[in-house]
Amino acid sequence: MNIFKVLASGKKSFYEEYASAVVAWFLNPRMEHGLGYQFLLAFIEQLAKKEPDLQVIKNGLVSRMRSEHATETKFDCILECAVDNAFVDIVLGIDPGANRGKKWVIGIENKIYEGSVTEKQLQREYDGIKSKFKNAAIVMAYIAPADSARAAEEFENLKIAKEDNRVLMFWQKSQEIPSIAGAIIDIIEKESMGSIDPIPEYTRHTLKALLSFIENNFQGYDYERPASKGMLNPLSEGKYAITDLKDKSKGFVGVQHGVSGLLGIEKHELQKRTFQFTTQPMENRHSWLPVAIFNDLVAWRLDGKIPQIEWDYTLPFEIVDKIADSFQGKVFIGIRGGLKRLKELNWEEITDRPWEILSKQKSNQWIPGDQFLRVVMEKRPQNAEA
Repeated sequence: MNIFKVLASGKKSFYEEYASAVVAWFLNPRMEHGLGYQFLLAFIEQLAKKEPDLQVIKNGLVSRMRSEHATETKFDCILECAVDNAFVDIVLGIDPGANRGKKWVIGIENKIYEGSVTEKQLQREYDGIKSKFKNAAIVMAYIAPADSARAAEEFENLKIAKEDNRVLMFWQKSQEIPSIAGAIIDIIEKESMGSIDPIPEYTRHTLKALLSFIENNFQGYDYERPASKGMLNPLSEGKYAITDLKDKSKGFVGVQHGVSGLLGIEKHELQKRTFQFTTQPMENRHSWLPVAIFNDLVAWRLDGKIPQIEWDYTLPFEIVDKIADSFQGKVFIGIRGGLKRLKELNWEEITDRPWEILSKQKSNQWIPGDQFLRVVMEKRPQNAEA
């Protein structure tokens, strides 16, 4: 049993706030996990892969971090820290004490889904931390899904003072990029070799469950979900077939999992299914699509008519593959490192991950659909479905 996958199996999936709370719990040596400072040190070791200056926290402060004396290192862990114009997911404060070096403040922003990356959010958070902790050396750690183009662009646009540091961190394991998975693996391996004290059984199980959950891209269990039988959203005005929805120009159509869910419905099923409809404002509801977009996507799926749609979604590979095949160079698929990084992936890595797709190329991290298809064709095994 994996408690994280259980929580992610609900209709609203796994909240990023939950992920932040779990990481903060492990990072805080005062919590009841029994790890002491081990997760914090493993986390700092990951950050130091890209910013060697951060080794001072581990190498120079480790012995003093274990002390509770007032003159020794003080540690703070704040969840949802309020700063000017922003809330930072986690803020760590490490103060070595008088005449023992500078105070460090590590701001951590967490994204588990590509679609939740918000432009200039990281800059606002850094500026707020810089203003609130004026005499500290600041480190901004941005934890994002592996190879997310949106996250890479947000990170590259972060401007910091020369005395501060910034680190892009992945959730998933990476050879070259610091990662939460890497920190977990480091702790588990050290315990197995006897390099650190034994870990409580429930903590070891939780670490392994979290690692599996991360590497599975935060997905829950795949339950069989029966279709709705007459249970309507209170704002719904009824259920309609796609032929009836064609005549509507304004309003919203309810589709489980939004665009991804609609494009994942088989053609024969799409033709006979009915959908909830409302004229109420549902712009910010994930499972409600504007009726015009719904009709365009249905026409594309059933009749092959290429819609004039602004793509800005994160979707499974099998759907992105179909979109790229139809739209060719008119869509752009994002991955940190662009075409070079795509060519480094194997077939399983390509098909197992979600992909970001846009109608406009924001940078060289975004690959035109026709180029994406050519690389995918080269990687595709002969027995794989096209």
